[in-house]
Amino acid sequence: MRKYNIENLRPLNTRSEEDKKRIASMGGKASQAKQKYNRSIMNIAKRILQMRPDDKTSSLLKNNIPDIEDEELTLKVAMVFGQIRAAMKGNTFAFQQIQKTIGEEPKGDISTEDKLDVLFSAIGNEFKRKKSE
Repeated sequence: MRKYNIENLRPLNTRSEEDKKRIASMGGKASQAKQKYNRSIMNIAKRILQMRPDDKTSSLLKNNIPDIEDEELTLKVAMVFGQIRAAMKGNTFAFQQIQKTIGEEPKGDISTEDKLDVLFSAIGNEFKRKKSE
């Protein structure tokens, strides 16, 4: 367990002006470092999403989206395509993400819709069980 020096746990309003400035400076530097790190991660993610997918994924996209241009084939497009395929299979969360991507606000509460999926699945299983009896 980490031990703390009680001296360092004093509130800022009980410290000298010099201490306040030093502590504020350390906080500002830490905040800038965190912001720089977050920007770096965002830039890396954006670059990765613009990368070209592997040949298998590229041919899958071309087969399903015949008019797509080669320069449009990116990992981001592949991910959107995957979300659409998942939505078509009944994944309500994937459908809502696609709605958000194209600027439509999904209606309803995701957690409620997930509960409905579970309920319908349970009803379907019960129906199948009774039918097989």
